Amino acid sequence: MYSGASTFDDYRKQLQIVLQDPSEEPVPLSLDYLKAITDGFSSDRLVGRGGFGEVYRGVIGREKFIAIKKLYAEHVVDDSKYKAEFNSLMRIRHPNIVQLIGYCAETKFEAMPQNGEHILAERRHRLLCFEYISNGSLRDYVLDLDLGWDKRYAIMEGICKGLDFLHEECNLTHMDLKPENILIDDDMVPKITDFGLSRLRDAQKSQILTHTLTGTLGYMPPEYLLEGKISHKTDIYSLGVIMCEIITGEKVPIGWSMEFTERACGRWMKIFEKSLNDASLKEIYIKQVKQLLDIALKCVDHDRTKRPGSSEILNAFYPNPAGRSLCESNSNYGQVIELLSVHPLQLDFSLPEPKKLHRSSCSLHLTNNIDVPVVFTLLPSERLSAHFLSQSGVVPPKCRYTLAVVMHHQQNPRFGNDDFFTLESTKERYQGLRIVGPGALITKARERGLKVYEVKIAAVCAHTDPPIRPNLKPELARRVSWDRQDVKPELKIMPARYHDYWSAQVMCVHPTESWILWPTLSRLLEVWDYDRMVWDIDSPKCKSKLPGTSAVSCLDFFIQGGKQYLIIVRRNQDKFTIWDYDTGTLVETLKEKNISTACSHPELPVLITGSMNGRVSLWSSSTFNLVGVLNCDLGTVYNVFGVKGSERIIIGHAHGIAVVEIGHMLESERPHESEGSEI
Repeated sequence: MYSGASTFDDYRKQLQIVLQDPSEEPVPLSLDYLKAITDGFSSDRLVGRGGFGEVYRGVIGREKFIAIKKLYAEHVVDDSKYKAEFNSLMRIRHPNIVQLIGYCAETKFEAMPQNGEHILAERRHRLLCFEYISNGSLRDYVLDLDLGWDKRYAIMEGICKGLDFLHEECNLTHMDLKPENILIDDDMVPKITDFGLSRLRDAQKSQILTHTLTGTLGYMPPEYLLEGKISHKTDIYSLGVIMCEIITGEKVPIGWSMEFTERACGRWMKIFEKSLNDASLKEIYIKQVKQLLDIALKCVDHDRTKRPGSSEILNAFYPNPAGRSLCESNSNYGQVIELLSVHPLQLDFSLPEPKKLHRSSCSLHLTNNIDVPVVFTLLPSERLSAHFLSQSGVVPPKCRYTLAVVMHHQQNPRFGNDDFFTLESTKERYQGLRIVGPGALITKARERGLKVYEVKIAAVCAHTDPPIRPNLKPELARRVSWDRQDVKPELKIMPARYHDYWSAQVMCVHPTESWILWPTLSRLLEVWDYDRMVWDIDSPKCKSKLPGTSAVSCLDFFIQGGKQYLIIVRRNQDKFTIWDYDTGTLVETLKEKNISTACSHPELPVLITGSMNGRVSLWSSSTFNLVGVLNCDLGTVYNVFGVKGSERIIIGHAHGIAVVEIGHMLESERPHESEGSEI
């Protein structure tokens, strides 16, 4: 049994893990722990009150806080309000929706005075814990004259993204959307909160009826106030009011007229005249003001059937996104900002010896130019489908993606002229959505009337002279990979009794020091110094121990900025961790689906990971940002190695070995327009 102190420490660590990785499940917490981190729910920790409870600030570390919502006693009698909000939040993972990180549901018997006596009464305690947003709510910014148009535009876009996710992917109606229920984080990202009134809509019904009216006057539509009708269009009305407030600083007027729109546009034009020098940017901004005011007007239409859906509203943001991309000095403001740069526009599958069976491949380079993921499918034309399979994937934001387009084993293939691939792409709007394959996302985007971009890529096949192959000795030809470590010519054997079977399978040798590192069953990572022979049978002590985790499947050292770091990959995890070797502390947790292996490159400032789905990812070893993706279409990645003295990596797949140049993927500049196209 844990002591109270150790249990509290476990709670703190679990909460910090969930805060770092939103894919983790919320943590069940004890009431005693929540009392401890709020000083017994003292008034000094109270940060807000709502219709269903009070919100307190809990301290879980130095400058680390969480928000704790404690429901009022009258709302926990039948648990309906708690269950409604809890069930809603457990299903939601989205950057524009506040993150549930923990919860508490305890029932205790407490002595209560009654008629001069004390009786034992059942008392329920229901609490929800969230990420702590310290920058206030949208209400604090609506009238802020210093908040520029680009920030207001981005806030409206973020609210629309969160609401679209609730409606389309969770089938939830929020029912109380207002500026007070939209929090703003330190990066000015809006996050929808307070799901106490939310309703789960029956998939077979477009609306439901209620006899109990809740919500906030001024943000609720007439059909709800007069008839109790609830639908997703209830939230759309609230969104229209909010958008009007963000743009004009005023609520929706009783009689919305063109004069109101023109007056708002006139105010913004004066601001743009004073603050902007670029005439093209002024023109784009004023068009955005008019467009979003028109959308807000449609949202508050008294006829709910005439209000746009969340996807239609969200689509209005995509052709001309605001923010950094419009404000860059080299941007062409008069053109639509596209999704992908594509290079090359012709794939040449040259083949030697046409009478023999060959498997040829070409590299297709895709560069995501925007700040959201882009999904794509590459479809062969009818005649090419005999030689190629369709392929699909997701290009991460501001990232390069190299796709290996592989031709099946063929004898004397012939195609060209009218043969082509079609590359389709669209923005990934469904973060956290459990859908099988990017192709399904593109199909869904089309069904919802969203923009899907297309570009044609030519395919030709020519016959060339056979390549000159190196004449390798048989033993070298069979050798797949090797690593050299200059050590003293002596044999050193570690006593088997000190280690286990798994540690013999997974270990790592430091590139410059005489250290060997491996995991043990005791959940520690042990570092041994083979020059010192510290594993002498009479003194079985390792150099040091790092706090590791169970089931380690891959380890590697790397040095960055004069400091030593360690990469740790665990089995059956969708992430890997970077540790500071000298201090034994966790530096970064990076998410990667079905990760199988990882290493650092000996020459380039890059970390390389491979996954069970065949994807190879390149990460900056200084910022830990994702900078590139490789898809060789050869199945599961078992090993990756950086080649010393070059910019190459070797990838061991389930169906072959790939040698890839990656230097071009680390360059800051994009491919030249004459060499490719944008879609």
